[in-house]
Amino acid sequence: MSCCASHNQSAQRELFLKHQVDGSGEVTLASYAYDNLGRLQSKSLYGSAANKQSYTYNVRSWLTGISGTKFTQNLYYNTGTGAVKYNGSISSMTWQAGDESTVRGYKFTYDGIDRMLTATYGETAGINTNTNRFSENVTAYDKNGNIKTLQRYGQTAASSYGLIDNLTFTLGGNQLIAVWTMRQQLLPTMVVSSSRMV
Repeated sequence: MSCCASHNQSAQRELFLKHQVDGSGEVTLASYAYDNLGRLQSKSLYGSAANKQSYTYNVRSWLTGISGTKFTQNLYYNTGTGAVKYNGSISSMTWQAGDESTVRGYKFTYDGIDRMLTATYGETAGINTNTNRFSENVTAYDKNGNIKTLQRYGQTAASSYGLIDNLTFTLGGNQLIAVWTMRQQLLPTMVVSSSRMV
């Protein structure tokens, strides 16, 4: 088994990745194209146009979109439906996967030192339908910037959504010691102990 990559001689950017098993013919796993600024413009998998992804950027060279036949994603900074951000933080994002017609997305909010507070889920390009089905809220950080408490929303029954996790993290410095969950009125249940999964 062998693998090889070809690079553009002047810029040292990878142009393609090939794979060969036991003397059989080489298979192209991926090929890459770049724009004049050296940013990845497109990636084709297995030499097929059907598996091509294109990348777009804003004037600051921040990634704004990935589009392909199986997945499309848009990232918004100072545009979109979220609160305007000029510092590189994402204000909102949308995506579409596979053959789905549903556009899904999140709007993000941040605290005064740019730590994420909420990721509010919604559907359609405006992120304003079926809101909060899969939202997440960070309700506390420690002084090192580690998440102390996190609320996660999701599907609670066949056609209902609500709070599925109310997590509290126990840390020793920056090391995770335990994760506690309190689902509605249940007693805390230890999920992780002594840095091992239980």
